[in-house]
Amino acid sequence: ALEGLSALEGRLVLNRMTDEHPRVREHALRLAERFSADPKIAGAMVDMIGDPDVRSRFQLAFSLGAFTSQEATRALDQLARKDGKDALMRFAILTSAHARRGELFARFTDDGAFRASPEGKQMINALAVQIGAANQPGELASVLKAVERLPANEGRELMASMMSKLPAKSREQITKAGKSAQLFKELISEARKTAIDAKKDLSERMSAVHTLGLADFDDVKESFASFLKVRQPEGVQKAALETLGRFDRPEIATVVIDAWPTLSPTLRATAAETLFARPASIHAFLDAIEQGTIRTSEIDPARIQLLQVFADANIRGRAEKLFKGTKLSARKEVVAAYQKSLDLKGNAANGKEIFKKNCAACHRIDGVGEQIGAELGAIKDRGPEFIVLNVLDPNREVLPKFITYYVQTDTGRTLTGMITAETATSLTIRRPDGTSETVLRVNIEELRSTGMSFMPEGLEKMINHQEMADLIAFLMTAR
Repeated sequence: ALEGLSALEGRLVLNRMTDEHPRVREHALRLAERFSADPKIAGAMVDMIGDPDVRSRFQLAFSLGAFTSQEATRALDQLARKDGKDALMRFAILTSAHARRGELFARFTDDGAFRASPEGKQMINALAVQIGAANQPGELASVLKAVERLPANEGRELMASMMSKLPAKSREQITKAGKSAQLFKELISEARKTAIDAKKDLSERMSAVHTLGLADFDDVKESFASFLKVRQPEGVQKAALETLGRFDRPEIATVVIDAWPTLSPTLRATAAETLFARPASIHAFLDAIEQGTIRTSEIDPARIQLLQVFADANIRGRAEKLFKGTKLSARKEVVAAYQKSLDLKGNAANGKEIFKKNCAACHRIDGVGEQIGAELGAIKDRGPEFIVLNVLDPNREVLPKFITYYVQTDTGRTLTGMITAETATSLTIRRPDGTSETVLRVNIEELRSTGMSFMPEGLEKMINHQEMADLIAFLMTAR
């Protein structure tokens, strides 16, 4: 209440930081962030490293991000060692690392025991990714110094993590001279061998394909074309499509479009994400549709809708002309047509399979699917009519957290999807193909709402009236 009245004083917060109730201490830490210049409060925060309540320490990890002192940095370091096994604690610490990434990185890598522990490896590699994305010379130097003194296998791993988000111009400087250049050559060489080795575990091969995204595109273009061949496992093809989207080269569109006829529906969703990553590849995609290489019937209706409201006026204009005759049916007409499903007897077992195929990527019910979209546990209380309406007309009423956003990075790359996590330093975007990507705020050039639900319109193109009745039966009986 005092905070809301702008009457809160630092001494009041300081007193409550040692309160006997842990939730009071937790709340006091949140309010302490605005008193970062007060040395007494800063000192009290550092003392709270030993707080017996894990939630209070969790909040402490976030709140330390508002303090820039060496003591605060040491406190984050100590929290990493004390609570680093907890994934959420690692997340909180990394969120507060933004002003001290280089120093924390040096502290973590100097400690051999922490570096060798599972939580230490995860923390250090995640920090290396952040450093690469931020692209600050001093922080990059911290990683390169570590690479110089660490064993080769650890050095290669750190190089891969840092360079996975490092802009291409900075990447070139690192790969030209010194030990880092040699390690980089070894990294790419090993990735080439692993990616094509059918005897290797699929997860290893996928990781190797992602690593090849660090190489010069001209050197790996043919490799990526071969990864998209139908004889390759779906995981390798998917990894190749995801990685191609990281290259800022117009030729990637040709590689993807050439492979399009042989891609499965699931892979085409990922291929669309790759082609939508940059304006040049979107234009190539539209060219392929005009030339008949890709048929309009092969495109997800939600993609057509997105193109027609795209930020780039040239792309939007082309899409409006190209898809003029392929608009989705008016939602009112579709909902009316599917009222007959309400009179059909549904099969819940069949409905469960329909749910798995069409809904489980974003919704979870009865132990099936992922909880990304709206909670469905109480949907049966709303009745079958409500289910038909919301399945077929998802844009009628959309909660803000389920709206699709358009994100453009400072490298010109485009992402579209729903924001599933947000911190002081980053956004996590869930894309239509089911993958997620975290983008640092410092790398975001533009963030804009499309006004559309993440749940696409057009499900009527995938299920008939009887299948809708089956889906309703499953949702009405699921727990």
